[in-house]
Amino acid sequence: METKHYKFAVIKIGSEVVTNKETGYIDEDSIRRIVKQIAYIRRHVDRICIVTSGAVAAGRAKLNGELGVTRENETSVDRQLYSAAGQPILHHMYERFLSTLGMHGAQMLLTKEDYERKEFNSLFQRTKDTQNIIPIVNENDAVTDEEIKSANNFGDNDRLAKEIASRFKADIFVSLTSANGVQEDLKDKTSNMQIIEARSRAWKKNVKRGNGTDNGSGDMYTKCDLHSDASDEGIEAGIIDGREKGSLAQFFRQKPEDRPGTTFLPNEDE
Repeated sequence: METKHYKFAVIKIGSEVVTNKETGYIDEDSIRRIVKQIAYIRRHVDRICIVTSGAVAAGRAKLNGELGVTRENETSVDRQLYSAAGQPILHHMYERFLSTLGMHGAQMLLTKEDYERKEFNSLFQRTKDTQNIIPIVNENDAVTDEEIKSANNFGDNDRLAKEIASRFKADIFVSLTSANGVQEDLKDKTSNMQIIEARSRAWKKNVKRGNGTDNGSGDMYTKCDLHSDASDEGIEAGIIDGREKGSLAQFFRQKPEDRPGTTFLPNEDE
């Protein structure tokens, strides 16, 4: 089967995918595996943007106990400090693995105010269109208050990734999470809804609000809502288990009915 070719892909990588669940620290091997798969899918995609979480986990590992707080007692300010300390570490990991495969990362830390500036449009477009440069985007948690959901916050990287996919006309948007897509049977975590048609909200009967992860801020309901909206706009979308070996490469290599996770088919009228 000939693999479909895409012009622009947005790959959102969740905290739970790049974080060790036991320690709460960044999982370097996971980032290495994901970057290797990104190198593979570049054969079938002209341009790629990574939207990644994980800065807090990277900072937590770096400062390991220096704040004198446990994970259960962390405040929003503690997490902002972890984010500030972790951002350069996280980007360095991506850059180190990308460079070994002939690519480079361009770090973009954004607030919603930054994103709305017209200068950002030209910067992002120039970066995206430069050969072998991959934008690595993250909401700038170090300067946004997660306890005050202001107009200056996206709220989480899921929303930021969807915004980028829409504004810059991605034709595919894939989220790597700790879940194998949308469950068909709520009692069976191995089941999943393989395909969801554009304009369908059939997933709502199977997904509850607020079922987030230990390390992430975006829940599955929000993910499904955003991916459904993307498919309505004509963007092919997917939610897959990013911890599964080769899942991202398989998603791009296979037909929707054979893919891991859940595929949200695009509205062909858009």
